[in-house]
Amino acid sequence: MDPIPTLNPTIQLDPSLLRFQFRLIQPQYPGQKSEELKARLRKLEEMAERNAYAELVKDITPRKNTDEPFSSYKDQIGFGLHVVLIMFTGYLVGYAAFRALFGHSPAMSAAGGILGLVLGMLVETLLFIIRTSETSNPDRRPTTSNTSKLKKNQ
Repeated sequence: MDPIPTLNPTIQLDPSLLRFQFRLIQPQYPGQKSEELKARLRKLEEMAERNAYAELVKDITPRKNTDEPFSSYKDQIGFGLHVVLIMFTGYLVGYAAFRALFGHSPAMSAAGGILGLVLGMLVETLLFIIRTSETSNPDRRPTTSNTSKLKKNQ
């Protein structure tokens, strides 16, 4: 009896399979990353390095000024409610004033209410301009409250 040739001494092949040549092909793994993925990974690595550096030097570097108006939803909602309240109050005051001046004429009372509403909007606009100009003008001399805040932060 002839010994059956084998590829591996521990594996015995059936003699009918010996006439076939087996090619075991190594599977192709995607070793190359796409350019988009490489760019994204580089960007993420840079962001991670910047965040790590910022964490290391956070006690040394001065804090960034984030006193922008309406930088949060709380500020936006507060300002919006304030505008609505001033407009409503202006309408009521104008309505009552024109009703007292011109009798009980509904057209004149409504006109007074609209005039009060417009005046309320003008007041809110002026207040908004004053509020934003205080924070956007860095070369102004600091007031006493700003000076005390600076000393407290140091």
